[in-house]
Amino acid sequence: RNYKDQLLRLFQSEFHQPPRYKEVKVEGPPHDRIFTMGVIDIHGNVLAEATARNKPEAEQEASRIALELLKK
Repeated sequence: RNYKDQLLRLFQSEFHQPPRYKEVKVEGPPHDRIFTMGVIDIHGNVLAEATARNKPEAEQEASRIALELLKK
């Protein structure tokens, strides 16, 4: 499933703007990075964050978490 696309559609319909992503933390040596990416809400706060070996994976997981939070 493409959670980033689902979150984009939700943000566009609810807030009339796309979600923003932010690099929260990067750990490890240059050849073995671990990225923590956050989904930023319309007020500039981190809504959800996730950690993975690459940014796109971390953004997908953060989007999934954000979707769960927003659907409650």
